Amino acid sequence: MNWCKILTVEVPLFLQIINILFLFTGRNTNPMTFRYNKIFTPDLNTWVYISLCFVLGLIGIYYRNFNIALYYSSPLFLLFGLIFCNQIFKTIFNRNIIIATRWDFKSAKINVFDRIFGFLIVIAPFLMPIIYQQIIK
Repeated sequence: MNWCKILTVEVPLFLQIINILFLFTGRNTNPMTFRYNKIFTPDLNTWVYISLCFVLGLIGIYYRNFNIALYYSSPLFLLFGLIFCNQIFKTIFNRNIIIATRWDFKSAKINVFDRIFGFLIVIAPFLMPIIYQQIIK
């Protein structure tokens, strides 16, 4: 069993997929109840989650010489992107960002900017380690 491959390939990708599925699901199909909304009003569980993402992010950046180990930092990129885009939406629209897929209940407040920024928030954590690795080389 190749532990190096498991720890640098399978584990980071698995953690990133679970992270995105956890954040962008809720108790029903209404995007206003999804778990990512709790990040905007943090409680103790949210701070533990943010701390875990920060620790994994530091591990990923420290072991950046492994190409795929940078995916440990993907949850950190996801959190920063989510908080940054939410601040933009609070400034412009005076509300939190709404990230919804086509299967979710569409709020009347959702617009094209929500869809564009939502797509960027979801895809950026997968692309940032690749971009970061290219910049470091």
